[in-house]
Amino acid sequence: AQAVVGEKVTSGERWFKVRWKGWSEDYDEWKPEVDVTAPELIDRFLAGQHAAQAGNSASASIAPPSNLKRSSRVTTPKETYPQSEGQYSVPPVSASAMAALLLRSPI
Repeated sequence: AQAVVGEKVTSGERWFKVRWKGWSEDYDEWKPEVDVTAPELIDRFLAGQHAAQAGNSASASIAPPSNLKRSSRVTTPKETYPQSEGQYSVPPVSASAMAALLLRSPI
């Protein structure tokens, strides 16, 4: 992963939009917080969000709500993609992204 570029809450679960290194934003993918294995990317994203909020409010100091604390649970990737000389690391592709790719490809 290169960066976290978005955040949403669905059914009480936090999800982060992940941008993959070497891939365009067309391949960004929503991942549940527990599946993001690079907590420093979440921290960097949240710090940027809080800085932006503070910049928009000249008179108020904005502290992150206490319910936005990131889980300390560490997870490991379910699949690994070996990257050796001559190989590329390919992120998993969601079903919707795969369908979009197949629809654009001439058969």
